[in-house]
Amino acid sequence: MGGPRIARLAVVAVTALLLTACGSGGAGGGSSDVVVGAVIPLSGATSAAGEHIRRGYEMAQEQINAAGGIGGRQLRIEFADHAGDPATGAREARTLVQQRGAVALTGSYESGVTLVVGQTAEQLRVPYLVPYSSATSITESGFRYTFRTRPALPEWATAMTEFLAWQADHGGTPVTKVGLLVDGTEYGRTAEAAYRGALETAGLEVVGTTTLEQGQTNLSVQLTQLRQNGAQAIFASTYLESSMGAIRTMDSLDYRVPYMTIGSGIVHPSFFDLGPLADGVTSSTSWATTIDNPASRAFAQSYEQKYGTAPTDDAAYAYAAGHLVKEAVEKAGADATGEAVAETLRSDEFTSPEANIIPTGGSLKFDEKGQAHPSIVMAQAEGGVWNVVFPEEYTSAGYRPVGG
Repeated sequence: MGGPRIARLAVVAVTALLLTACGSGGAGGGSSDVVVGAVIPLSGATSAAGEHIRRGYEMAQEQINAAGGIGGRQLRIEFADHAGDPATGAREARTLVQQRGAVALTGSYESGVTLVVGQTAEQLRVPYLVPYSSATSITESGFRYTFRTRPALPEWATAMTEFLAWQADHGGTPVTKVGLLVDGTEYGRTAEAAYRGALETAGLEVVGTTTLEQGQTNLSVQLTQLRQNGAQAIFASTYLESSMGAIRTMDSLDYRVPYMTIGSGIVHPSFFDLGPLADGVTSSTSWATTIDNPASRAFAQSYEQKYGTAPTDDAAYAYAAGHLVKEAVEKAGADATGEAVAETLRSDEFTSPEANIIPTGGSLKFDEKGQAHPSIVMAQAEGGVWNVVFPEEYTSAGYRPVGG
């Protein structure tokens, strides 16, 4: 997802530090375990998401080790908290590789942090799996050791734009004018560009962009402005707290138009704390509990049994990334260096069901920029469940038009 506005400055500041210490991780650095370093937000503004992410990795670790590990060695995921700070993320990533022997890195949720950790992985020559951050710049920076399993922002923007046309053909209100609501982060900046590109390509008018602060929940000023501009739908780059605030604000303004953002920015079990206001809201995701996939259903059931709550899409992405690491290290050899694992990620396809619980057609492969291309679906909230309604090959329930 997004990251602090200072991320771009932090990238420059951290570069000098990176140049002072480079290395190449081995599979456990001589340990009997295969170590993977997860740099995630365990404190700070996005720590709630970080907790679900941690659980997803831990479930993968438990299952992999119960089944014999990786080449007879146990997988050990070492967690480090970046707390939303890019410099902290870079420092923790270096520690995980150079002191704890991580053969690979994964994380980091906030795009500003992800960019700097990606730069660190580049210097250390270890692969960095990115399951959640979606800023375009992550795979457009020339990094050879960053591999993203989540779609990039232009793909999200295209899917959301296609859904606007589809819903109009299925009883929804036709949309020709869209307003943008973005935060002042790397995520928000690149989301605005992606949204504009997709909407303008489709012949739709962008009638204005308004900004919010990360975590802001009273959005009366922004949403009133978009309504005055004639926005018939809103594309947003908001985290869950702000997404829920936007829905509450729209209700108070009697402003009923489609509100869409990306993934767990809204498609999240806690969204149903809104009560009846949640029902009918539709947004984009690459994973939902209702996707008809045996490995995906098994993961969702196991997660709910263990933690007493439905998993988020971020937990699912983390779980899949854990299994992807297992497959990549097995292909490279359990004693392989980080460089060898990275080369395997560049060249091979990955077919384990658990690594493909997000819709991929059963085979995940990275392009020359390190970007995988799983499908994006639209899910509609109804009765405490996110039902997939588009595209039709993944639907779990019929679409219920709302708004107007």
